[in-house]
This record gives sequence, C-alpha cells and structure tokens, in this order.
Amino acid sequence: MNNEIRKVNFMLWLVKRLPRKLVYWCGIVLFANGTTGNYSNTIASELTVFDALDRWEGTEDNGK
Repeated sequence: MNNEIRKVNFMLWLVKRLPRKLVYWCGIVLFANGTTGNYSNTIASELTVFDALDRWEGTEDNGK
C-alpha cells in the first residue's frame, strides 16, 4: 500500500475517534480563520470548505 494512502487512512482513523465537541470547535476555528484578518471582507456564508482549508494552510491563490 502506498505510504500516502497509509497516512490518509491513519488520519481518518484518528479523526473518527476524536470527541465530537472537539471536532465541532475545530470547524469553528477553521471558519473564523477564513473570515478574519486578511480575509475580514469575506462573507462567512459564502466561504467554501475548500477555500477555508486553503486559507488555513496558507495556499490560497487569491483568484490567480
């Protein structure tokens, strides 16, 4: 099995065992990060999960 697939499978295994309340608050922090600071002009209801993740990782291409 590919090493990357093993990493993904492990992360999914781990995440499924985290307390739901913790995962909930991680989502809140993710979206708060995507709508504050440099992104404070973003309308929260228009932010996609993919854009929020890109912003969290610092890989957003700013529409390029």
